[in-house]
Amino acid sequence: MIHFNLLLLSIILAFGTLLNAQTFIVSPTGKDKNLKRSIAKLKEGDTLLLRGGEYPLKRPLKITKSITLKAYPNETPILDGSLPEFITTPNNEWEIVDAKLHIYRSTKTYPKVKELSAFLGEKENNYALIVYKDKEPFYATNERYLGDNHYYAGAGIFYDKSSHHIYVRLQHSRYQTSDFNFPKSLDPRKTSLHIGTLHQAIRIQGSNINIEGLTIKNSYAGVYIDENSDHINIKKCTFQPRYYGVIVRKQSNHIAINHNTIACNIPDWVPRSDVKRPRGVFPPAKSYHGSGIELADGQSHHIEIGKNTIQSCFDGVHMAQTFHDVHIHNNFFHTIRDDAIHMGSSSYNMEIDHNKMVKVYLGVSYHGRDTTLPQNVGSIYIHHNIIDTSIPQFIGREDPHNLLPLFMHGYNNTGWGSGRPFGSHAAKAITTPDPWKIYNNTLLGMDGGDRLGFGQCYRHKPFDSNNPHEVYNNIFLMGGNHYMGRECRIEDGSTKMDGNLYWRVTNEASPKPFFYNYDNHDFKDLNALKKQTDEKWEKKGIEADPQLNDKYIPALGSPAKEGGVNLSLRPWSGVTKATYRGAIAPY
Repeated sequence: MIHFNLLLLSIILAFGTLLNAQTFIVSPTGKDKNLKRSIAKLKEGDTLLLRGGEYPLKRPLKITKSITLKAYPNETPILDGSLPEFITTPNNEWEIVDAKLHIYRSTKTYPKVKELSAFLGEKENNYALIVYKDKEPFYATNERYLGDNHYYAGAGIFYDKSSHHIYVRLQHSRYQTSDFNFPKSLDPRKTSLHIGTLHQAIRIQGSNINIEGLTIKNSYAGVYIDENSDHINIKKCTFQPRYYGVIVRKQSNHIAINHNTIACNIPDWVPRSDVKRPRGVFPPAKSYHGSGIELADGQSHHIEIGKNTIQSCFDGVHMAQTFHDVHIHNNFFHTIRDDAIHMGSSSYNMEIDHNKMVKVYLGVSYHGRDTTLPQNVGSIYIHHNIIDTSIPQFIGREDPHNLLPLFMHGYNNTGWGSGRPFGSHAAKAITTPDPWKIYNNTLLGMDGGDRLGFGQCYRHKPFDSNNPHEVYNNIFLMGGNHYMGRECRIEDGSTKMDGNLYWRVTNEASPKPFFYNYDNHDFKDLNALKKQTDEKWEKKGIEADPQLNDKYIPALGSPAKEGGVNLSLRPWSGVTKATYRGAIAPY
């Protein structure tokens, strides 16, 4: 089991007790407002308080000493990686290149640029602009998907490596309605643009380092925690990154990322397909394919990610390699275009609980990876989460020749669709058992083009009947004519399901099977499944309306109130003798 409120206690600034530790203050209006110089003067255990205001960053702040970088009480220091010349309007920093396509070029050159980030200003919702890698989509007049990347995906910038000029095109995409009239002006000389060239705002390599209360924006990554770092605390910060809010590299440990807000600001009018397709080349909007928090390379451990808000990012928490002892809890994920949590299948001692995921395409997903040692199998616990994938998102642009995957056409070929609470990637790479313990979650889905139900079934070939995939006391609420479950295996011992509540709302005269392809059988409802299995499957399961309110809480008289499986004797986190179903008990 995973029990670690760990990190704040272990990080409680052991270095703060070092002899001769001192506190210093820096101000953007002071005599010495250079952060890099101020940090260089600090000694082990020192604290630097940042007064409120703007701190322009030309280079990353590198931290290798055991220090604290913290906001002055009740003030907001802003670390901004933007080039200042493009922010103030009107300006003369751009010259017209193609009036018809609204393409402009910077009057200055910017050599040695490795990464760019670009956002509109606050008055235009800080929407992220596309950073085009290739010239063809940036100059394209076509906006349909024709199998290559030569289509315009929307407002963005392009860096010409040969001339060292930055190009910008603010022309609206065909998918921007009157609700999304951004930017107001297509002339960059009249539009405030926050364009940055930093790969990271803060780079950490060391131990016992604390970052608290800072606003970090307009860089490729906000905080970059280098490999072999330990006891790092990132707390109460606000991030507006192009790609990663926080990234943790391999073999780092005892990392706490808590109480932060990370907003990538991907605009709603750019479909998911523009980030994913075509394969084999760089999709036009690939620059959005980042995550709020990235655990990279694998081998890191004892990581707490708690009480953060992650919104308008492609992925929420991405950790597709092998990790262990990671606790992800009490976070709020909103408008996530792909996976709220993307986890390597060979990870172990993982606990994902009490998170709220709303308007996410996929909730918790596995990524087929390596092998899992027998002693580590069955140590992934997913409980007391709310995962709402029922709210449609824009997933596919016009595809006249049907070259995109069918699910990217969305519901009734509208391009708008939804995913499922449990997703999968690279399933064929799973060569050892990978069961999860899924209990007391509230799960919402919609008939939105995905066609895979909720994703709760165990579909991998390798399994261990002594350590099965277990799914108990969840609420499954489906809006529309869609499967409640798909391709579950009943007889081979790979899976156990009981105590779950199922409810499907559809007006179809001939609805799809309630359960599809369970051991090669379809079932029209839960009772038919129970009869087929002599109630060995879902003995305490029910088919009933959970009566959820707009906060996902069942009514007092809801059938979710009791009757599930008593899990109190299992050595799992968060289990009690209570037998309610779903993430929250009715009240």
